[in-house]
Amino acid sequence: MGYCQQRRERFGPFGVITEMRNQGIGRLLLFRCLYTMLTQGLHCAWFLWTGQDAARLYSLAGFKQVRQFAVMNKSL
Repeated sequence: MGYCQQRRERFGPFGVITEMRNQGIGRLLLFRCLYTMLTQGLHCAWFLWTGQDAARLYSLAGFKQVRQFAVMNKSL
């Protein structure tokens, strides 16, 4: 129903299947993973990309946005 991984300070990928969202599963996975990282002696965490829904959850954990990328596409 959900998945969360980390490699050293890099957090993610992370997600919960659509029909199980908004039940606290993502929050549990996120905070448990961050706790595990802390017990491993890691004192920071970062990820590359997120959507608006996950960004709200990340802000609860104290994450701050440090840069933003523009997404560009072109139909061929």
